[in-house]
Amino acid sequence: MLILTILVMVVAVAVTTVTWNIIDSESVAVGNYLAIVITGILTPIVTFLFSAVVIKLKCSNDELKQALSEVKELQSLLPICASCKKVREDDGYWLQIEGYISKHTKTEFSHSICPDCKEELYGDFLRDIDKQKAAVERSDRAV
Repeated sequence: MLILTILVMVVAVAVTTVTWNIIDSESVAVGNYLAIVITGILTPIVTFLFSAVVIKLKCSNDELKQALSEVKELQSLLPICASCKKVREDDGYWLQIEGYISKHTKTEFSHSICPDCKEELYGDFLRDIDKQKAAVERSDRAV
């Protein structure tokens, strides 16, 4: 991109120089004179606008590269505790995995409980409730 911008600027300077050299000669007709003046004015303007667009594209490209590098960071090895599942950051602090992912991405979490954990944590309690419900239903049918 930089080479293309420099090339356009060199061509613009050359055209402007040639234009002003032609204007200096006395053999220029009025119509040609006007065309040459317009060309001499428009060429630097177009060059400036083109350079501005190239600079904007370069900035956008740099931002995209930065975003891609941040995404790639999450694709590398992630030190995670085998017991509590906290993640170690580069500075040595340990974060809950939800906090780590939220900090490094735009992800938000909602929590639920999987069937295996539900059974492990609340299995006895849920079975007791089911037994109580069954007893109430039997007593309601008996009445």
